[in-house]
Amino acid sequence: MYEMRISLSKIFEIVFFFCLNLSIIYKSSQIYINGSHLVPTILNIIAVGAFCAKCFLIRKIGIRDFLCLFIISIIGFIYAAYYLNIGILNIGMAILIAKDMDFKRIFKYNFVTLLISFLLICLSSFVGISSIYAKDVYKLGEIRTLYSFGFVSSNTPGLFIFAALTAYNLIRSVNIKMKEILFEFFITGVTHVLFASRTATITLVLYLIGIVFCKKCLSDKSFKFIMYPWQYSFILFAGITFYSVFYFDTSIILAELNVLLSDRLHLLSTIFYYSGIHFLGNYNVIDLLGLSVDNAYIFTLVAYGILMIIFYGVVFIYSSKVAYQRGDWSILMTVIAYEVYGIGENQIFFSTICNVLLIFGYFIMNSNWKNEKS
Repeated sequence: MYEMRISLSKIFEIVFFFCLNLSIIYKSSQIYINGSHLVPTILNIIAVGAFCAKCFLIRKIGIRDFLCLFIISIIGFIYAAYYLNIGILNIGMAILIAKDMDFKRIFKYNFVTLLISFLLICLSSFVGISSIYAKDVYKLGEIRTLYSFGFVSSNTPGLFIFAALTAYNLIRSVNIKMKEILFEFFITGVTHVLFASRTATITLVLYLIGIVFCKKCLSDKSFKFIMYPWQYSFILFAGITFYSVFYFDTSIILAELNVLLSDRLHLLSTIFYYSGIHFLGNYNVIDLLGLSVDNAYIFTLVAYGILMIIFYGVVFIYSSKVAYQRGDWSILMTVIAYEVYGIGENQIFFSTICNVLLIFGYFIMNSNWKNEKS
């Protein structure tokens, strides 16, 4: 009976990750734009059912676990009622699903289901259901033949490749080998050639260089000394983002940066002007204006308000601090990489795509990590 409970729990976990990842990836595809919008809803319902079934099978829940479950669920339900969608509830479930899961299993399930979901959309482009080419072929100042492999934008595949690579590296942790890192540099190069996604390319290059630097150049003592400030990098990147958006028209340097970023700072400033800042956000203004918000910090503040910015600040800073205290550069580099990616993409903080949410969930929902070696 005990073994059956464990097996059922693992099945529900796999179903949860697969349905949530497929739902997110499907909504970013051409199939969703041109076809049924009911599929993600069905997948989300199945994911919620699998999550609830997993919770029912949890053997023991302490006071701390219960408080985390209660607080995060309440936040999710408040937003679900406020906006009539379960987007924030999905984020909560991505954190809470980690209960009774070991670290490697979390990211193994996420990596495999991300990869399968991604390849299914790619397959749709090869069999003719969707287009293999991107709609936007004018990129980086020249006409280029870019690919989307069934996704709406050529930037989107890079996002999911980044999420899958970071999940894989968290499985391998500090034991990752140089040949694996070199292969990931190769994947980064291919990603740039096919999709020309500046955010994905820059972030992956910096992330992999950081891994090599930590692995080859830092001892335990030097890691503690050099990496100390990066526990608080969420504050740094969020602060830079908000300052740049608010004051881009008062600084020559920021004005030039605005041009380099294809007028994105001006666009984000315009969204702020029409939306304002609210405690629970103003998600409807984004749909009303029909504008793309290519920044996770601005998107979170506008769409979901001050509450969610504070929530994400807790998630990222807590995850960074625990990684630093453990001397685990694999986790710390992952958290920093997501924070960098957030400057140029809003989806990167969402649900199971954001491996930092899963890291945070593991740390707050399981106490056994304190006795583990990184």
